[in-house]
Amino acid sequence: MKLKNVSMVYKNKKGIHNIDLDTSQNKVIAVLGHNGCGKTTLFKTMLGLLKFQEGELSVNRGVSIGYLPECRCLYQTMTVCHHIRFMGKLRKMSKIEIEVNMNQWLASFKMEHLKYETISSLSKGNQQKVQFICAMIHNPNLMILDEPMSGLDIVNIQIFKKIITQEIEKGTKIILSSHQYDDVEEFSEYVVILKEGKIVLQGYLRNLKDDYDYEFISLSDDNKQKYKDHKDVLGIETQGHTSRYRVSKKSKLLASVLEKRRLNTVKLEAVSLKDLVSSYYE
Repeated sequence: MKLKNVSMVYKNKKGIHNIDLDTSQNKVIAVLGHNGCGKTTLFKTMLGLLKFQEGELSVNRGVSIGYLPECRCLYQTMTVCHHIRFMGKLRKMSKIEIEVNMNQWLASFKMEHLKYETISSLSKGNQQKVQFICAMIHNPNLMILDEPMSGLDIVNIQIFKKIITQEIEKGTKIILSSHQYDDVEEFSEYVVILKEGKIVLQGYLRNLKDDYDYEFISLSDDNKQKYKDHKDVLGIETQGHTSRYRVSKKSKLLASVLEKRRLNTVKLEAVSLKDLVSSYYE
């Protein structure tokens, strides 16, 4: 899929503007940014659910797309198997294909015992699993996942990460959005950062990290932020009694801290995916 100068603007002027993106060369693309930056609008435009006003969008032959929306779009009175079969029929799959794929996916999520339960009786995490299965029932080779791990507990997040990783290993291309930056960073290859509907940064994650001009020094037992007035400090984050100082890669702050020989735990940290995104929202 390739977007060239694509714009889709709502009446309130919000939307996406002049988007250039080629998804064909990357296994996993993370589309990131704060709420309202245009992630869902971009996905819906790529899927043809929204009509763009400007630009070009092309899809390669043979591309089969599965879509997991951010909101849960399930019929609450249907049983799990009924809902999955319904989605398979919409995809024009045979009954045998539907049953084989459904049973495989239910086994992958360890949900065989919930096959005949109604959607309304399921937990939030299990409903998200059913919605994922509905999106994957036809074995697409491109998945668009809008906040796939939103609102899930730690156990279910690990399950989803495992399933997504398995799909990547099988060759399925993944485009996803998420606010769980630490989790997404584990398997993201290419990153797109949106702000106010525009791409402010995109590229291979490893290259973006190498090009980032700053690093971070974490110092425990520093609730008074002893080095906040140091000339090299460009920003400070706090978590409990730990301070995280953003400095340039040429900073001498680390040498100053070590020279004091205090009993603090000192860590020199490279830039994270969260840091990259946050730098455009300061």
